[in-house]
Amino acid sequence: MELIDKVRQYAAIKTQLAEIQEREKALKAELRETVMELGEEDAKGSFVLDISDEISGVRKMIQQRRVSKTFDPDKAENLLTDKNLLERCTTMVPVLDEQEILAARYEDLLTDDDIDSMFPAKESYAFVFVQD
Repeated sequence: MELIDKVRQYAAIKTQLAEIQEREKALKAELRETVMELGEEDAKGSFVLDISDEISGVRKMIQQRRVSKTFDPDKAENLLTDKNLLERCTTMVPVLDEQEILAARYEDLLTDDDIDSMFPAKESYAFVFVQD
């Protein structure tokens, strides 16, 4: 296969893929809404819709309920302060200050080699396809 054929094929696939992904997103949103409307809520709070489609092999669609807990440092700090537990529950971790490191270089306390060793360059490549 010649280069120009590969380029054309790649461009066509890229366009088709974008269209397919957009259609998938739209269908998923519609199906989610349908499951929420017509499905039955189970004991865990998920919505289940039995469909048993022999052609696709899909037996049911589930809008699965998931719960996650995230730590809220502001609320935790307020609560721990109110209960006089803040000091006990706090650990101070030293963090290097990049601005101070660069300031030390500016003051000639560090060399360019020192800076280069602390900020190593990482090289990568991105495949870019430029079209009209």
